[in-house]
Amino acid sequence: MTVLMELRINGRIVARCDKACVEAKHPRCTCICGGKNHGKGHNAAVENTLREADEWLARWREENGGMNPEVEMTAGQMALFEVERSRKNG
Repeated sequence: MTVLMELRINGRIVARCDKACVEAKHPRCTCICGGKNHGKGHNAAVENTLREADEWLARWREENGGMNPEVEMTAGQMALFEVERSRKNG
């Protein structure tokens, strides 16, 4: 696992949550997860991302004037994310 969630605008990465966050030892988190995945390890980070990605994206948009970035996730992550989103919506 390298990237859990990545936001891009015009091909430029503007926010992400990745291995550096998930395996972090230092206390400060500055990525899109807002600390939810920070130092939690792979399995917990995957679960957090599936459960909270919509909220992280909404918060990022609000903090950045409503910009609408492209959301990048691995194919496996995206598939799991869509299953989770379907469960939430009905």
